[in-house]
This record gives sequence, structure tokens and C-alpha cells, in this order.
Amino acid sequence: MFIRTGGFNQNEPNYSNSSAIRLTPSTNDIRIISRHAMRLLDAIWRDGYRYAKAGVERQDITEEGIQQSDLFAQSVSDDKSAAVMTLMDTIDAKVGKVWLAGQGTKHAWTMTRERLSPRYTTAGGELPLVR
Repeated sequence: MFIRTGGFNQNEPNYSNSSAIRLTPSTNDIRIISRHAMRLLDAIWRDGYRYAKAGVERQDITEEGIQQSDLFAQSVSDDKSAAVMTLMDTIDAKVGKVWLAGQGTKHAWTMTRERLSPRYTTAGGELPLVR
């Protein structure tokens, strides 16, 4: 997890920080990943800054079912987790915009769209016509 302010406005204070955690056992469950990301964010967040960027980075990615065991970690096989993630992926592929309820449905911010680039590689209907 990392956060940082924009470095271009000299009149505002700058701040950046990051924190990491190893998930044991490893998981692809977005609910678990989000819970840990929010805890990490709480640890590095400082009030009074205008943040410009935040993100979650993943490391040591392996195929599902292949992982190094941890001698001291409890082995947890959660069939419900796999079912929920499969359902979320299916809905997202068919409908789009699946999110966790904790994120809410209304945001105080919106994406800036003045400089949005054309989607020529993903939306063929938006290709310019040449005559």
C-alpha cells in the first residue's frame, strides 16, 4: 500500500509513505486483500494533505493452488471464498462494476475527464473514419 501527494504544487505540503504485509496463507480473495489494505492505509494516513495517488502492489504472485507452505500458519481451505470470488468475477464480466459494500455507492469525488484519451484499442466503434 502506498500513498503520496502531488509534488508539483509548491504551496502545499508533500507527503508519501508506504507499508507492506505478507498474506499467510496467500489469497486472491478481494475481501481479505481489501481488509488488509485498509489497515495499512490507516497506519500511513496523515490528515492535512491533498493526496494525489494511492495504490496496492502485489508481489510473489503464483498460480492458484501453488504456494510455499508456512510451518507456523494455519492451513485454511475456504470453499465459500472461492465461490464468492467466482461469482463476483462472473457478475463483473457480464455486467461490470462489482464492488464491496464497504466502498459505498456514492463518492464525493469524480474522475477528471477533460483529458481522457480516446479508447481506440478497446472500443472499435469509436475509431475515427477515414474517407
